[in-house]
Amino acid sequence: MTTHSVLLVDPEDARRQRRHGELSRCGWNVQCATSATTGLAIVNWFHPDVVLFDAHAGGIELAQFATLVRSDPANDELLLIVTADEIDDALEARARRAEFDGVVCASDELSSVLTTIRRLRDARGAARDA
Repeated sequence: MTTHSVLLVDPEDARRQRRHGELSRCGWNVQCATSATTGLAIVNWFHPDVVLFDAHAGGIELAQFATLVRSDPANDELLLIVTADEIDDALEARARRAEFDGVVCASDELSSVLTTIRRLRDARGAARDA
């Protein structure tokens, strides 16, 4: 079985700890950061498969975080996903402009988050194979 890795960038302790526990129980290798700045350092060291990035994480804006992460070829396969308590058109537009792969609601059940990750991976694989 392949172990997938994820970085949770979320300043809210309770939500970050809950998601860490859920993902760990599903076999994911989980790293956590409370700010975008710390998250960037962990991405450069850990090279996770997925980053779940809270839209309100401090330190670096969405676009700057994505640009810095995407500038490293070691992160070519990395999925960047924005999480937020409430998703609106403005947030989705910001995420697209910043070249994030998707947006999920932070309160979504884990199964919904994992389905989004699978869907984004499948779409990336299909685009690469085309």
